[in-house]
Amino acid sequence: MSIVKGYHGTSLDNAKSIITTNFRPSKEGDEYLGSGVYFFIDGLCCPIEAGKQWAISKHAKNPSLIEASIELENSSVLDLRNNDHVKKFNMLKDAFFDKLKQENIVLLTFPQKRKKWEDKCKIANFIIETSKIDIAIKDEYFPEVGNKVEQEFGIQLKVSNCTIMNVANPNKILNQSLLEWE
Repeated sequence: MSIVKGYHGTSLDNAKSIITTNFRPSKEGDEYLGSGVYFFIDGLCCPIEAGKQWAISKHAKNPSLIEASIELENSSVLDLRNNDHVKKFNMLKDAFFDKLKQENIVLLTFPQKRKKWEDKCKIANFIIETSKIDIAIKDEYFPEVGNKVEQEFGIQLKVSNCTIMNVANPNKILNQSLLEWE
């Protein structure tokens, strides 16, 4: 069975709840790869360090890190590091906009009247649901996991610095454990 380790940065209280009751996919509407459970995975940087930095940036008083095993075998994976998958994503994105036109749905065009993340989440969710995707993977840029010099000087180069995974199907998360760190 093909399994990948993923690292989820959160607060200690959230981590204890997750360990007890399992992950609950986010459904806030502001997830850039759709609703699901997000992890840092091996790729452009150390996923453990990225998870720690994320947890510290969001939960400075009580950061925590969860390691999870995620099943890739028998999973439908959209890997946006692969050009063929990017082409598929763009084709399905176009289908999303065609559907909006067919149903006479108009998106607001003024950024102050909507959140750009909500649009990205709706598009990603449409693609995930239409293609029955379990897992989406993407190289991404997060200032929270940038190197210390970038953070110190407030420099955002916007060049991908980590690899993330959205597990849209929580049944693909086989187990999770709390990682201790100083």
